[in-house]
Amino acid sequence: MFSWEVEIENVFQYLKVSSTTTPLLIHSNPSKPFVFEIDAFDFRLGSVLSQPRDGDLLHLVHFRSCKFFPAKINYEIHDKKLLAIVDVFKEWHHLLEGVQHEIIVYSDHKNL
Repeated sequence: MFSWEVEIENVFQYLKVSSTTTPLLIHSNPSKPFVFEIDAFDFRLGSVLSQPRDGDLLHLVHFRSCKFFPAKINYEIHDKKLLAIVDVFKEWHHLLEGVQHEIIVYSDHKNL
């Protein structure tokens, strides 16, 4: 049986306040560098687009998660990781055209 304790209530209230008062997403700024973090799993891919804000801390600009179609589920993992990279550039090309800095892509796949 689950019991809703005081500690759980405090954490719940903290998450509720922080997710409604803190800016979760910022507007993209073409004069700052873009950082992509991508990953692909068996059935889906995920990506996060961030930019530095207030020093070197990265702040979330956009995120994306989508499910692979049945044919792409059979791809090898390195192909899925590369597909995730291609997907972010297709999805956010309108933000990346004419940027003044290099675009950094992080992946957990060493060969990419």
